[in-house]
Amino acid sequence: MELFKWQLYKFLLFIIGSKKEKLKITPPNKICTSNNGFYWVFCSTIGELNGCKPLIEKISKQGQLVLLTDRLCYQEAFHLHFPDAILIEINGSIAEAQQLTTKYPPNDFYVCEIPCTPNDAPCRLSYEFLRTVKSKEVNIVMVNGWLYQYPPSCRQDVIERKFFTKEYINLFDILLVQTEKIKQALVEKGANPKLLHVTGNLKFDALKDQAIHIKDDVSKTILTQLAKPNSKTIVAGCLSGEYEYQLLISSFKLVLKEFPAARLVIAPRHPEKKEQLSKIKDLLTEHALSHEFKSQLRDKLNDDTKVLVLDTFGELRSYYSIATAAYVGRNHNLLEPLTFGKPVVTLSGWESTYPSYPVYEITKQKGLIIEVDGDKAVSDALINALDLDLEKFKNNMLEQLASLDSCLELNGKLLNFLS
Repeated sequence: MELFKWQLYKFLLFIIGSKKEKLKITPPNKICTSNNGFYWVFCSTIGELNGCKPLIEKISKQGQLVLLTDRLCYQEAFHLHFPDAILIEINGSIAEAQQLTTKYPPNDFYVCEIPCTPNDAPCRLSYEFLRTVKSKEVNIVMVNGWLYQYPPSCRQDVIERKFFTKEYINLFDILLVQTEKIKQALVEKGANPKLLHVTGNLKFDALKDQAIHIKDDVSKTILTQLAKPNSKTIVAGCLSGEYEYQLLISSFKLVLKEFPAARLVIAPRHPEKKEQLSKIKDLLTEHALSHEFKSQLRDKLNDDTKVLVLDTFGELRSYYSIATAAYVGRNHNLLEPLTFGKPVVTLSGWESTYPSYPVYEITKQKGLIIEVDGDKAVSDALINALDLDLEKFKNNMLEQLASLDSCLELNGKLLNFLS
């Protein structure tokens, strides 16, 4: 039956057309001397890489790490964490999979978080790519699995999902997922329950890693500048759209009435979208806030600069490390600033389909985040956070977070190679 559907699928793609792109390979910074073969890891974005980093570090010790992504815009960010990795942007074609399995024959293929089912998430790892890799008798593993349950984005996705959801799931030799709800959803879609294991969220294990990777000398200078004693720096990360830009900028104007020397770092969720950067610039100009964009700097911030727009990839974590207080955009990674013991403000109304939602629930229950609504409430929360005894707050925060990491050990037992 699968073969019949496969032939029909290929015929339909011939009729409607499918997107074809050239293979893009970024070689490792150093020549790999390992004789232990290649280990593939798919991470769509830096978010998935950060979330699964403790496991990826273990995988990389087995042999040469090959990082696959559908978005090469994260190239620098990926190499900051894994400088010796081979980095490849994939489009998901059969020819591409055949070329890669010949050039870098994988011992194992790990998929980080998404997608667990065809085009379920805002990334693309196609059935035909996985099917071709599986035909080479490669073990395929889902780690930290999550379901977004997004609708198909095009006709090809509609057909792929309709034909191959069950087959896609069962290409995985084992699926390690975050929650019982995700497990049950996959079972309902046709997964073999014997291959499914609820292991929790790897993001909590990543809390042990307080290392930062400074991208360049400009950031090194700015971070030193912002981290000076008695400075007040708010780092607002993963902002998504005009509403949050306006909210943070309005709130910061109120903060300045209490702390005139305070500074704000704004990190939009998608700095590659130029229209978003233009919107931020217009709002900052409208509110008469002096500002600079990181990508345009060659030295430290001007003394009168109040807002730095972090329009680069892979740097947010290093800026969280020097923050006095942090704001995290709704539905995104709360754990990065919490890792450094920073007080974190966020909005309510989180979407339960996002992979960040379980972290939000746990940290909210434990009172580790400050949840508010509206610009006045955000500014009040930030003002209070800037006035905290940060050392005492940090020690209490890290003590509570330390009890949450157990996923990596469980993953290791199930995958039979982690210590």
